[in-house]
Amino acid sequence: MNRRLCVGSVLGGVLLIACAINILESGAADVFLEATRPDFQKIPLGVLGIENGGGPTWLGGRLEEVLKKDVKRSLVFELMDLPSLGIKVRDVGNGLGNGSKAVFKQAAENGVSVLVWGKAALKKGEKDDDVNM
Repeated sequence: MNRRLCVGSVLGGVLLIACAINILESGAADVFLEATRPDFQKIPLGVLGIENGGGPTWLGGRLEEVLKKDVKRSLVFELMDLPSLGIKVRDVGNGLGNGSKAVFKQAAENGVSVLVWGKAALKKGEKDDDVNM
């Protein structure tokens, strides 16, 4: 019985090594696919910004960057470049100030259907070292 177990272990190990070598030699690469339909129109979306509400200095900018990349990959939304449309992206992000209605109107006039903004902060008791990005 011991001999069977030993031979089985050796064969299993050889099989695992062969699989690992095959994976390493495959030269795998990221593949990006985009599906388009002529009758499907992406929803125009603009990101006004993520306000940093008490976290590390990089938190708001990093979250905004990740959000924009996810929107681009979604295949449902078209990320609009708001500054090129003349829309000030930081006007609304600070608590929906008085100028926010003008920003919304200007975005709608330029064909932007969705505006996104937010506020980011650490939970009570969390430190900068606890956040991994």
